[in-house]
Amino acid sequence: MLEHDADVESSSPAWISFADLMTGLLGAFVLLLVGVMATQLEMASTLEAEV
Repeated sequence: MLEHDADVESSSPAWISFADLMTGLLGAFVLLLVGVMATQLEMASTLEAEV
């Protein structure tokens, strides 16, 4: 049982770094989504002002 626990602890940093990368990717996606939504709202208001 102790050997199994040691094996889990040695692979744990790999999962932590993978989770950090996925968190960063999710954050970048959210920022991109917010930027696209802001641009879309700005374009919609500009179009309504023209019409």
